[in-house]
Amino acid sequence: MKKFRFFPIIALLATSLCIACDPEDDGGDDDQTVETKSMTIDASTFSDWKYFSFETGKAISADEVGDYESSKTKTNWDIAFHRGDIRTNSGISGSGNGGALKASGTKIANVTSIPTEGYTVDEEAEIMIKMSADGYQTQSKNTVLGTWYGSEGMPPVYVVNDYVYIVRTVNGKYAIVKFTDYTNDAGIGGHVGFTYQYPATR
Repeated sequence: MKKFRFFPIIALLATSLCIACDPEDDGGDDDQTVETKSMTIDASTFSDWKYFSFETGKAISADEVGDYESSKTKTNWDIAFHRGDIRTNSGISGSGNGGALKASGTKIANVTSIPTEGYTVDEEAEIMIKMSADGYQTQSKNTVLGTWYGSEGMPPVYVVNDYVYIVRTVNGKYAIVKFTDYTNDAGIGGHVGFTYQYPATR
């Protein structure tokens, strides 16, 4: 379990570039056929979702996805971020074959097989789109991925839970994901860092 205070921290484990990780780190794996990569998504805005494709290893621009409603019809994204909220391209979030489940263990290397069943698809949820008492809107998220972080106290201390997830992608492939950060080096929340393997094969 990692804690991040809401003021400057020393460094992020992940950057906005995809880089290989040390196999002995939490994100590591002993499967040498699939590279373990790292990514940070700036999802700090309350008003928009930020989209990512495991297939391309890149964030998807708003021009390519459109607004929240338009994104439901697009198949060019696998996972989306809004602060700490996460969607998969599944259920009421999208027309894809996505979903997520929590794996056992605390390292990507602990995942020795990829289940083909048991994935939770997205469902309706109240999402804060602006910081006010009436700032919530009914949208959607993945409840399994919603367990990746929490906060404690005021000012908040953000806690990244030591979990590993398997994300089923829009096209039915699989990514193994471990989240590493919620804040950037200035202590600003909504900067989601994660390591992942794709396509995950076991």
